[in-house]
Amino acid sequence: MTKARISTLDDGVYAVGGVVGLRIRKRNGTTRYLMRWSRHGVRHD
Repeated sequence: MTKARISTLDDGVYAVGGVVGLRIRKRNGTTRYLMRWSRHGVRHD
């Protein structure tokens, strides 16, 4: 996903293609990258 594409998205959480567990969260004009993984059966962000 390109920077130009990200700038056109509405607020919300979007999956980044090609990377399992990587997501982009847009809220109030800020963008954050989130990585979700599990270790010993416990999920982490």
